[in-house]
Amino acid sequence: MKTFLLATTLASTLVFSATASAASNNVKASNFSNTWVEASFTDFDSGLDGFKVEGSYALNEHLNVIGTAGLFDDTGIDAQLLTLGLSYAIGLATTKKSDILIHAEFASSKVDFDNPNIRSEDDRGLILGTEFRFQALDVLELYADLSYTTLWDNDLMIEGGARLEVAEDIQINAGLQLSDDDMLYLGARFSF
Repeated sequence: MKTFLLATTLASTLVFSATASAASNNVKASNFSNTWVEASFTDFDSGLDGFKVEGSYALNEHLNVIGTAGLFDDTGIDAQLLTLGLSYAIGLATTKKSDILIHAEFASSKVDFDNPNIRSEDDRGLILGTEFRFQALDVLELYADLSYTTLWDNDLMIEGGARLEVAEDIQINAGLQLSDDDMLYLGARFSF
């Protein structure tokens, strides 16, 4: 409980500090769309694979509501992940081709086992992180994310990937997330 309260306080401080800093410095957002839906196939080192849907809805130039729903399985195991939170986009002053997203999410995860002798497990926690996005070419976006989660065993996650625009407002996405259970993913993003 103490970890949860500490993480909640830290998340609130990060979001409100970024908001106040950007407002006082008249920081402009970049050219990236922050209203999108992304669907991805996932493959974990542990053998789990599945599908996740992520989304973001821009409330204004900087503040976004974000969330994820994921279903993953392996022989005898089913897992679910739900997140809901906020992100704050800060455009870098030197260029409209890069920005930083500070994000904080409440997360809930559940693991069910087909074996009736093994009890299902669930956990709730927070995900706090910062994502850097860079428009390398007109059709290619690169990104990297450093996050910390209080789910299960308090884990640091490092993620990187690329989004290739194949049509207006449609990107193919591929990435790798390094953590206790590394994950590869491939999907598509639809921006609005």
